[in-house]
Amino acid sequence: MVPTNAEHFTWQLQSNTWQCNVCFGNPIFQEKHVTRHEQSRGHTTAVTRYIDEMNRSNSQAILNTPQGVIEHPPPPPTPDFSSDFALDSLILQARTGILNPTVPSPSHRASVIPRTHTPAPPTPPAPTVDIAITEHHSSRETLQDSRRVVIEAVQNAIDKFVNNSDESDDEVYGDIEEEPVVGIQIDQETTPALPTTSSRSNRKGPQRGPWSPWPDRISCTIDVASRIPRSVMSDLDKDVSLWLLSENGVPNVPSLWELKQISANVESYCGMNMKRHTGSMGHTYYVLQPSSHVEMDFANPTVRAQMEFYPEKLDGQPMSRASQAQRWLEEMDGDYLTPMYRKGGRDFYVFEPTLLDNGSVVMPTRFFRMGSSNTMWFDAWPVTPLSGQNGWLVDEEHSYSLHVQELSLSGDDLWSGALLGVHLPPIRNLLMKSYEDAREPFKPWDRPFLNPWRLKAGGRRVFSYPMWLYCDDTSGNRSKKWNEHNSFLMVSACLPREAAHREVNVHFLCTSNAAPPLEMMEGIVEDIESSQKDGIWVYDSVLHEMVLVVVWVLALLGDNPMQSEFACHAGLRSKFFCRVCWVKGKDTDDMEELIVGGGRSETEDGLIERVLRFMKVGRKRTREQSLETTQEMLDNVVLLETQKKNNDLRVKTGVKDTFLNFFLDKIEQRRKNITDVEERENVTARVLNTMPRNVFNLNPHQDTPVEILHVVLLGYVKYFWRDAIDRLSDPQKVTLKHRLSSLDLSGLDPAASSLRGQTLVQYAGSLVGRDFQLIQQVAIFALYDLLDERILSTWAALSALIPYLWQPQIDDLEAYLIDLQDAIDHFLECTAHWTPRWFNKPKFHLLLHLPAHIRRFGPAILFATEVFESFNAVIRAWSIHSNRLAPSRDIAMHAAHLARIRHFLSGGYFRVKGSEEPDTFEWLTAGAEVLRLGQEPSVVTRRIGLFREPPRAPGITRRSKNTGAVHWDKTQSAQHAPVPDVPHDLTQQLFRFGKEACIQNLDIVQVGSFVILCSGNPLEASIGEIIEILTPALGSLFSDSDGPSYVLVKEYEPGPLVPPYSMPKLILKGYAFVPLQELACAVNVQHNCAQNRCDLSKSRIVRMEREDTTQTEPETRHRNVDDRVLNISKIRDARFLRKFLPKPVRRDREQLVRDSVRRELDL
Repeated sequence: MVPTNAEHFTWQLQSNTWQCNVCFGNPIFQEKHVTRHEQSRGHTTAVTRYIDEMNRSNSQAILNTPQGVIEHPPPPPTPDFSSDFALDSLILQARTGILNPTVPSPSHRASVIPRTHTPAPPTPPAPTVDIAITEHHSSRETLQDSRRVVIEAVQNAIDKFVNNSDESDDEVYGDIEEEPVVGIQIDQETTPALPTTSSRSNRKGPQRGPWSPWPDRISCTIDVASRIPRSVMSDLDKDVSLWLLSENGVPNVPSLWELKQISANVESYCGMNMKRHTGSMGHTYYVLQPSSHVEMDFANPTVRAQMEFYPEKLDGQPMSRASQAQRWLEEMDGDYLTPMYRKGGRDFYVFEPTLLDNGSVVMPTRFFRMGSSNTMWFDAWPVTPLSGQNGWLVDEEHSYSLHVQELSLSGDDLWSGALLGVHLPPIRNLLMKSYEDAREPFKPWDRPFLNPWRLKAGGRRVFSYPMWLYCDDTSGNRSKKWNEHNSFLMVSACLPREAAHREVNVHFLCTSNAAPPLEMMEGIVEDIESSQKDGIWVYDSVLHEMVLVVVWVLALLGDNPMQSEFACHAGLRSKFFCRVCWVKGKDTDDMEELIVGGGRSETEDGLIERVLRFMKVGRKRTREQSLETTQEMLDNVVLLETQKKNNDLRVKTGVKDTFLNFFLDKIEQRRKNITDVEERENVTARVLNTMPRNVFNLNPHQDTPVEILHVVLLGYVKYFWRDAIDRLSDPQKVTLKHRLSSLDLSGLDPAASSLRGQTLVQYAGSLVGRDFQLIQQVAIFALYDLLDERILSTWAALSALIPYLWQPQIDDLEAYLIDLQDAIDHFLECTAHWTPRWFNKPKFHLLLHLPAHIRRFGPAILFATEVFESFNAVIRAWSIHSNRLAPSRDIAMHAAHLARIRHFLSGGYFRVKGSEEPDTFEWLTAGAEVLRLGQEPSVVTRRIGLFREPPRAPGITRRSKNTGAVHWDKTQSAQHAPVPDVPHDLTQQLFRFGKEACIQNLDIVQVGSFVILCSGNPLEASIGEIIEILTPALGSLFSDSDGPSYVLVKEYEPGPLVPPYSMPKLILKGYAFVPLQELACAVNVQHNCAQNRCDLSKSRIVRMEREDTTQTEPETRHRNVDDRVLNISKIRDARFLRKFLPKPVRRDREQLVRDSVRRELDL
């Protein structure tokens, strides 16, 4: 079928298809579909714009002729340009972008050139014509100039072709199917693109313009705006936006179809590898491969500059990164860590014999950074020659650390004979000690002489990339109807905590509402194992070179049910409820028959023993034990045992492999009605052949760290708060509401100014983690006389524990872990003293494993999952704005688009073909205007997460506007500041009073704020109340360029603990005059209402709709306002509060539990 307007199409004789020349991307259609395309709205719009462009005479025309694949007849004669009509037709075709030989009719498309019997020689390159036509004001002048240009260009090309061709016509056009000849090729390098739709459609590569890789401003900004997370635009929303732009006179607005084509084209420059997987359970899902995210992280200079690839020994330095913890530093195999270090042009690899400067030979096992000096070191085994053995012994029993400056010759040098001239025997035959046979004390070294990564890298650098892998379930519906989507996310563990907890650095991997997590893990593990085998080649945007990357999983994060599934564990409701150890919960053997009513009840001794088990760590679970148990379950099925035997084994061990259970159930279903034993065995074998083996290459029992969000905030705090609300009467709830609303939150959280007591009390069952975080920090100051003393003591113990858990930097790890363990024990003892019934909740046991996990992975806040939980809202929005027919694929495509937009806007590099040599590649960033969009503050950059408001620099003071300069003698500091604290030159200066100031941790404080005074060691900190802020009189309103600002404070020291808060009372020590730089952070101070019997006799005006009303509500009236208590439960800057935390008093745990159990049973 021939299109109605054949001039808009090119016939592809070789493939019997039509190529559209006016639509974006020059799509190709089969003959039966071309008419439908010609009648489509997208094509009609493109033709209209194309015709409008042709009618313009005041713009520069550029000819970008598509290179169609056309069957040519035998060589035509030289064109005759004497005919004006023929030449004008040729010019018209050139201007329309379809300068090609005449399109054959369908009746002639089958005629091809007969093949010769002898093979044709290689076809010479087709002539290339560079055509540039300049439009003038006069159309006649334009036509005349165009004739001249076309005649000269075509004639020159033909002459060049004839002169350079020695072959005959038959040789040139011999086998047209194998080597098609393109008649004319437009040189796109020398002709700038028109700012029109047609130029956007004919683009073949990334335009090197300010909006690259997009063709223009409109397509860039609309594409970016449509990818904003949490504000996803549907196709209808995009269509409305495009209509709005068009109706307001914006020129060259693309259609929705064109916009999608542009987005797909841009995606090809920096797209994600999305792979379709069919899991072992039969579910299909799509995975954005982790290797793609790794490539983007390395190609993004903003991210790459913050990454640390080597483990670090603390050596007296604070711990704040995962690279300083035990798993990364000590436990991981050196091959998975960064296996090399470059010194002086030589690459030194682990597990290769290496010569030192002193002439000794060692074998490095890992490279690491020494924290105190920030220098590179390495651990090594000595390698010594064995007399009479003709070899060298690798002594794995002894290891020592050396500075990298001692490295001299690498293993590659030694292998290539670099020891010639050195008085050492050749190092080739490596041996190791053998403990298997006493007669053979040595055996050959079990590794290759040269590290395999050296051979794979080929002289390039090799880096290690550990990741935090997270999985959680979320609903994909807008309504409350649950539509479970299990989603995997990842973030680089190479990043510091501040960067890793930014949503912009969280990477989406996959989701599915059908496939369970362990099945989806197959696709992720496949890509990770591939990287561990061959590595991932990436472009390093800091070193500006290609490097090889090894990926491995540092830890598996998620809530407790998800982590139990990772660990093949039965969950928190099982008898052996802990995924980390073998602690046992309720057991029917510890129960007795009830005389009245029947059933079984836990005995007193059984309850005491169970509570005591809860309060200590049991024997550790191991990966090998779980594998043995699952293998036993599998053997039971193979041996045709009953299902009850496996159920009993699951109860006995707490092992539940949901992945294995699928295949076991499948076997039972298929052989249910089969009585023949042999046939049952055949069915079992066929099913087992489809089951993959273990997908984990790590220990999920120990590599699933306790997550403080779900265990503490959504565990203990939620339990206690709901229990407190249930215990209160209605009048007490009213009192609690007004007390909460009256509390002072200054110094706790800059984002929180006040509490909504009505919401926290009335909707206690519907609160979220953010609410519980605030509740924990102030609850005891509102509940002090509303609950029993035992309950308040438990609240106080939890308040003392909280600062340890949210501590981002640990100054002394060993001392910290001792204090943390004491705080945990004290909290559990107070909980047991309250009631042993709380130990029906397994979360009270999981906290005991946190110290070990902090030692292995770093501060607990590092593996907190708040940032991942917030990403659930993004996934949910993507699900809502899809047709729900292919949720895994559609959501993955949304995530890929977002990753691409973030990469371009943040200055990430992407690869394109070289502009000079076609077989080379070069790495480019987006155009200047695109980078400007990503750097400037806007609603888009804020929503995408690229821009954050820059905080004020520490030391900056905001001065009061209505006060003039005063002399030192007129200040309060002159009256109260101790003379030794005041520099002599200050007494001769003029000052202005500061309104507020930015201190070390970027808190904004003002007169009346309480702060921590610390010039160095947090253990030497003190507490102060700001009385006056003095700043030099000269300079701008926000400036410290004229000298440092000073602060007059009332200094306090901690006094005795105040019941029932168990927090220190503040005792005035005197005045201090300190530089602003010594103010470390703000703290929260509360009034001692418990001892001063404060009431709600004060009132305040109720505000509604941001207006004052005539209504009032009760407010706390404080008596003896100077009686204050330091709130030690503050989460932020907890490291500065460590000095003021009370030391728990240890009690006889067994007696305490026994008394509590008896009291509970008596009740």
